Amino acid sequence: NATIAAAQIDNGSSDACGIASTTIDVSSFDCSNVGANTVTLTVTDNNGNASTCTSTVTVEDNEAPQIACAANISINTDLGVCGATVTYTTPTGTDNCASTTTQTAGLASGSVFPVGTTTNTFVVTDASGNTATCSFDVAVTDNEAPQIACAANVSVNTDLGVCGATVT
Repeated sequence: NATIAAAQIDNGSSDACGIASTTIDVSSFDCSNVGANTVTLTVTDNNGNASTCTSTVTVEDNEAPQIACAANISINTDLGVCGATVTYTTPTGTDNCASTTTQTAGLASGSVFPVGTTTNTFVVTDASGNTATCSFDVAVTDNEAPQIACAANVSVNTDLGVCGATVT
């Protein structure tokens, strides 16, 4: 939000009989006014005579949005899966004007993350193109020993004419 006064639009108006008042038709601006806005200045002299002129007031949004990501996540693989299902709170950006948050890298919350490190990156962009970024890592480790299965007993006969046997 921003406000202006008539004195900021008036560029030296004068009258031989004196000025009674200077007013503007618009003095308050918000995010819906980003860009060029026409403001009418009305100058009235001490005898009630009035003149008007217009000026262009340009409203700019130079304030970057804000975003904060979750802390890094470290997790072991899910039982029997070479990865882990990870749920996290998706970051939401805030701004003085409207903004949208998008994920530009990584996996969505609730996805199965592979073994290793996955970087999740989010960007918040406001209507004026100002941006802010945050990232966090999801590190999945595999600490699960493999399941092994051996044959219970193996019997072999010697090969005919050979002292020994070939086992495959």
